[in-house]
Amino acid sequence: MSKFILNFKNFKSNLKLEICGSKSISQRALVINFLNSSKKKIINLSNSDDTKTLCHILNDLKNSLNVKDGGTTLRFLLSVLSLRKGAFFINGSTSLKKRPLKQLIVNLKKMGVLFKFQKQDYQIPLHIIGGNLKSKELIIDSNETSQFASSLALIAPYVHGGLKLIFKDGIVSPSYFNMTIQMMKICGAKIFCSKNFLLIKDGGYQKDYDKIESDWTSLSYIYEIIAFSNNSSIICSKFYKNSLQPDSKQIYFFNLLGVKTCFDNGKIILKKNKNLPLPKFIQWDVLDTPDLTLSYIVSCLGLGINLKLTGIQTLMYKESNRLKVMKKELEKFNVKVVLTENSFFMDSSSRKFKRQFINTYFDHRIALAFSPLVLLTKELVFDDFNVVSKSYPAFWNDLEKIGIKIRSED
Repeated sequence: MSKFILNFKNFKSNLKLEICGSKSISQRALVINFLNSSKKKIINLSNSDDTKTLCHILNDLKNSLNVKDGGTTLRFLLSVLSLRKGAFFINGSTSLKKRPLKQLIVNLKKMGVLFKFQKQDYQIPLHIIGGNLKSKELIIDSNETSQFASSLALIAPYVHGGLKLIFKDGIVSPSYFNMTIQMMKICGAKIFCSKNFLLIKDGGYQKDYDKIESDWTSLSYIYEIIAFSNNSSIICSKFYKNSLQPDSKQIYFFNLLGVKTCFDNGKIILKKNKNLPLPKFIQWDVLDTPDLTLSYIVSCLGLGINLKLTGIQTLMYKESNRLKVMKKELEKFNVKVVLTENSFFMDSSSRKFKRQFINTYFDHRIALAFSPLVLLTKELVFDDFNVVSKSYPAFWNDLEKIGIKIRSED
């Protein structure tokens, strides 16, 4: 199916959804268990395309690897392969060739890894030759992604002499890096922290990471649906109040939008609070939770709330230049958007809802975030049915359970 139509008439009642495991935790768990030589099955592993790709590669490691369009997969694999003797060839999708890699590769080179680039320096396709890593003090100085630091940290217990990571000017999305460190500690890594550096000793991991909480980023699209509903509730599992995932912070944002969050024995219950007056304007920082940005924007569009976002600097490095392409799609709904280097502002006071065609720009989060808006427009058309499988393959099935009809465009 290429172009397809979403249509909404009635909201189904007594809804229960099973959201798959966190993509972020799954990627890190796969690396930890691989390095620990574990064959143990991980409970509630993400079924996203990115996780399937990394799982397949680690289960059957070959000299020629295709990471498809998995940015995290690529960054984590570069460090993992640096530990192994021999040469590996890595390639991926065209869109992945635009994603930043340089600072990670520069640090791996300092540790003794050799790289040969086929077309462009610091981009795939490339050859990597590892197996002789030297302990170093590495300076982490990047405003592009915390995945560089996470990638290096994950392999540090297997580098003779360990690693010292020095944070020159802090780190973007520090909550995701903190999640990496917490997972490593759970699995027995010896880590010593200070304000400006992190010391990770060698000695390997002592246990597997074998149980994954469901994905909070995926849950944001269900939050949107409740925010747009009149008086509804949905039960989802498996979610916990004390979560490692930074995207669990969305509870506070959606509380402002009239969505109440309750926890019950591994389940989360989202309820519409019709009595809560909505704010006219929200200002929010998304530096720690960049993947929630589009959900926040579309939610405020639907509810007529003006929105200012800061901490947006990593969003140009995703599957698309997210805020730039979002501006184009939002303007179809008569919304005014002002985008600067440091902020995003949306005036949705004059919004108009009608059937619209949404271009996803090969970016799963655009399709995922805009789809709940069909509760207000009653019909939406999208250009790419399969794009959501990158992170939430069951999404269209879950929408149908909620009462949203999906059909190909005639």
